[in-house]
Amino acid sequence: MSKPLVILLTVGVLAAFTALRAVDLVWWRAQTLAAADARAANLSFILSEYLREIFAEGDASLRQVSQYSRRIGGPTSLTEGDAITIGPVTLQLRVVRALGSTHSTVSKAPAP
Repeated sequence: MSKPLVILLTVGVLAAFTALRAVDLVWWRAQTLAAADARAANLSFILSEYLREIFAEGDASLRQVSQYSRRIGGPTSLTEGDAITIGPVTLQLRVVRALGSTHSTVSKAPAP
């Protein structure tokens, strides 16, 4: 074998390995980008569902407050001693009177 032929074969083999490695890197990059897109889609779906449930719970809470308000006669029917007991907590309700202030206090319910 002549020296130029050995050099040519060596360069050819190195070029083939370089080309295969370049194709492998391009394929790996495409796979990584596809996986990242799928992960981003999953995370955005999870976040949107979380936010939807938060707003749904807020709406349900507001609906319950409005129903309770109607049941007891609206904001003008509450007196100073009105309270709602929910589990171990009693909510003392106070409403805006003509010149009064608005606030609520939370205290422990008396033991039965």
